Amino acid sequence: MRKILSLLTISLLVFFTACDMNTTPEFDDSDAFVAFDNAAMSIAEDGGVIKIPVTVASVKGISTTANFEIVDGTAKLGENFTLASESKTLTFDATNRTQFIEINIINVDGFTGDLRFRVVLTEDSKVKPGVESACQVTIVDLDHPLASILGTWNATCESAFNGEESWEMEFEKDEDDITVVWIYPFVKGGTSEAIYGVVQYDEEDEDLMTEIRIPRGQVIATSSSYGLIQLLTWDDGLVTSGNIVIEIDLENEVLTIKDPFGSYVWQNADGTGGLGWYNRFLAGGVLTR
Repeated sequence: MRKILSLLTISLLVFFTACDMNTTPEFDDSDAFVAFDNAAMSIAEDGGVIKIPVTVASVKGISTTANFEIVDGTAKLGENFTLASESKTLTFDATNRTQFIEINIINVDGFTGDLRFRVVLTEDSKVKPGVESACQVTIVDLDHPLASILGTWNATCESAFNGEESWEMEFEKDEDDITVVWIYPFVKGGTSEAIYGVVQYDEEDEDLMTEIRIPRGQVIATSSSYGLIQLLTWDDGLVTSGNIVIEIDLENEVLTIKDPFGSYVWQNADGTGGLGWYNRFLAGGVLTR
């Protein structure tokens, strides 16, 4: 609501500036509009009910109505969610400037991936829709195959420069590939970009994750001062190919980085003119919950 009222304030300032300073400006509430407070919202698939706020922006507050419709996406009305009320009309007055569209989320068993749909304010409303006339809702799937490793991990690693260092790493799923995990920040003091790894499974137990293989050579940071900053390893020299391996032990909730790693800086974008490391860590770093 704060953003919507800010937009109204800006409109009023423009209006006042355009007025003759010797006259008393009057804002016409025919210029009022209705809009979603948020252009996007999300809810876990077991979250129950999501309440989507819709606000009328006017000076004095007006009595009016606004209509909305549901636009199916990967989430379908009746299959993945239902409306708490059959009515698709919201009623506002001077006291109740914000109303909520309530939607019941259906928890579908098994892995579906994140599902999305849109709620749209329609032009046949008594009050015109503003810029934020649509809200995309994401139903977050909790059955992702990598769910047990996603989220925040506490890293403790030995820096070759600074001794033991600790920081938090975020593990996030890939939108398209269920075997890929994105990690940020991987190198403390040398990361501005997320890097990815590919999860491996036990040959005899296809549900048991064993390790994450992170390809070396990924761009791990960017800087206007340097042409290229890569995730690399060293072993009597720079190692630019192959993988950095993270061993997975979910029984004890421990991840172990088996190889050394760091952010290496090149003067040129083609990987020439080596300048050294932002930071680099020894093998054996540990991540815990």
